[in-house]
Parts: sequence; C-alpha cells; structure tokens
Amino acid sequence: CGTGLVEKGLGRDEGAVKMLATAVLLMPNVTVAWFELGLLMGAEGSTPNSIQADRCFRTAHRLDPKHREAVDKRHELRRLGGRFPQTAPFVDLGDKDVAGVSE
Repeated sequence: CGTGLVEKGLGRDEGAVKMLATAVLLMPNVTVAWFELGLLMGAEGSTPNSIQADRCFRTAHRLDPKHREAVDKRHELRRLGGRFPQTAPFVDLGDKDVAGVSE
C-alpha cells in the first residue's frame, strides 16, 4: 500500500493503480488502499473504472463506517458523471516557502 501511495504522489498513476490493486488483493482490510484506489480509478473516467471506483469507496466505508470522505467521494463521482477532474500532483520539496520563490 505504501509503495502505491508513493507512486501516486509522484504522479505515476499507472504504477500506483497496480500497487494499490495488489494491496487490496493481499490485504483486503486496509481502508486507505481501497480509498486511494477509488480516487485513481475515478480519475481515469471510463465506465468500468467508474464502477470499480464506486466499489472501492463502498468497501472503504464498509471497513470504516466513520470514513465519511469515502461516502462523499462516491457521491461526488456520481454527480460528476463518473469521472473526477484531473489534477496535477503537488510535490513539496521543502526547500523554499511560497514567499521565497522568485518569479
């Protein structure tokens, strides 16, 4: 699961999907793996992946009934027609604050 999250953080979505899919197969009770896999599948946008994203969010919520974000993302995915908007990954390099960045 951790390697999948690193891949996702680096913007390597294909590798992240593979690692997180492996994680949910090997450790089906890890809520964060199901949730993060749902985010990635929902961002891809095809109908099969939207169905899988919905399943991932339902599973995350079933495993952790207090995981409101899983329910919220499931509703958002449906509201957006099965696809989350693409976002560029943010990587904090930790070497400068925003005020210290020159144009």
